[in-house]
Amino acid sequence: MPAPQQLRYRVPIEEFNDQKGTFELSNGKRMVVLNLGSRFYAEIDGERRAELIPVGRDVYIARDRDMMILFN
Repeated sequence: MPAPQQLRYRVPIEEFNDQKGTFELSNGKRMVVLNLGSRFYAEIDGERRAELIPVGRDVYIARDRDMMILFN
């Protein structure tokens, strides 16, 4: 039996506009959150950019990384 398709949370552009920018992390690093077209990305202190996948309101996971971001 095939696995059920996972539904992706649709982020209203106004919501994402409030979430993008530069953030100081608790470990002293900086994270830049941006969009390129219709995709969302995070980059931490010049490391490889990670695509963010919205999974709920204010909650993202990073594709190909062990990272979850929660905006509050």
